[in-house]
Amino acid sequence: MPSCDPLTGLGDHEAFEAALARARRRTEVAVVLVDVDGLDDVADHGGHQAADRALRGLAAKLSSVLRTGDELFRVALDSFAAIVAVRDEHEAPSAAQRIVALAGQPAPVTVTVGVAVPQGRESDAAVLARAARAISAP
Repeated sequence: MPSCDPLTGLGDHEAFEAALARARRRTEVAVVLVDVDGLDDVADHGGHQAADRALRGLAAKLSSVLRTGDELFRVALDSFAAIVAVRDEHEAPSAAQRIVALAGQPAPVTVTVGVAVPQGRESDAAVLARAARAISAP
């Protein structure tokens, strides 16, 4: 049974995997992976409670920019993943741009984003891996 991240209230990695499998059966989707930068600095200077506040605040910001039907999950200590409905693969970058624009507002952390649209029978794990590689791509 998919579970919830206790800090943010978002679904966790297991919930993400289940939701992605469901979403891919219904519609064209993109996976937007959001890597949180600067979290260690926040924890070093303000303690773990400050880092927790930063993560909760970022989760709220990210949730606020998603459209109805899009879903957000905390998939790792410093990573979120959104499943967003798209008409085609060309629409996916605009979803990432919305997220970066909002997350770029004054905050104790910044984000880097990678986007991937599932291709054919590509596994969900492969889609997430492509989104992760896109974060570090030039």
